[in-house]
Amino acid sequence: MLFDSHAHAHFNAFRHDSDEVIKRSLAAKVEMLLVGTQLDTSSAAATTAERYAGVWAAIGLHPIHTTLGYFDPNEENGAPSGDGFQRRAEHFDSDRYRAIAAASDKVVAIGEVGLDYYRLEGSPSEQTAVREKQQEVFQQQIELAADLNLPLCIHCRDAHDDVYRMLKSAQQRRGDRVRGVIHCFTGTEAEAEKHLSLGFSISFSGIITFSGQWDAFIRRTPLERLLVETDCPYLTPVPHRGKRNEPAYVAYTAAHLAKIKGLSFDEVGSITAKNAKRLFGIEA
Repeated sequence: MLFDSHAHAHFNAFRHDSDEVIKRSLAAKVEMLLVGTQLDTSSAAATTAERYAGVWAAIGLHPIHTTLGYFDPNEENGAPSGDGFQRRAEHFDSDRYRAIAAASDKVVAIGEVGLDYYRLEGSPSEQTAVREKQQEVFQQQIELAADLNLPLCIHCRDAHDDVYRMLKSAQQRRGDRVRGVIHCFTGTEAEAEKHLSLGFSISFSGIITFSGQWDAFIRRTPLERLLVETDCPYLTPVPHRGKRNEPAYVAYTAAHLAKIKGLSFDEVGSITAKNAKRLFGIEA
């Protein structure tokens, strides 16, 4: 059994065949965590997970949804605006996210939350305001996760120092209630080591099938600290690169991870699945 620790198989990209894709993955012995990015997709993750054995949900507000910006049509339907789509800036309503978690035992994590400084627009002062807003919302969701005793699924892009600082501070106050995984890791080895020092896991996506940037780090890191994911519909691994990703394709990432580690596919699949289930408090 494999476990896709970060999937969006309930997104708009799967609006015509989500059920088929999820069933195909489960038939291939791939269980999964469906991850929300705002209130609508978080609610959908929970309700979708309720329909399947082997599917669980994470709920949270993605940092890019704390301000207005370009809309990704893969994610959800939106109103056209000029050459693209304008997404709304969602106010983080802790009570509404708490209600989703309370209504479903399938909600096992808070995510996808964190910081994203990759595409900051506007003047320096406007960029500072965006960073501060993201940090404010991230802090609120760290507290939500600690209150509910759920792990965090962390999105971090060009913001590892701030993510580490905030998580370390939160652990000093809330202890082991602040835990989780840095999803789709693309930082440096030094940044990964800082997150590992806090007890967080590191998850790799299909990127490792076409980039050897993290091979040395992967070889040195105990397998018990690693997870695998698709982040579907994005980051499709070789040999399907360029096509829509889906949870079943996590097998290619696991196989490549096994090759890097010099281990068998079955060993890597089994251990990373156990890692994910332990982190998310899922019965094996």
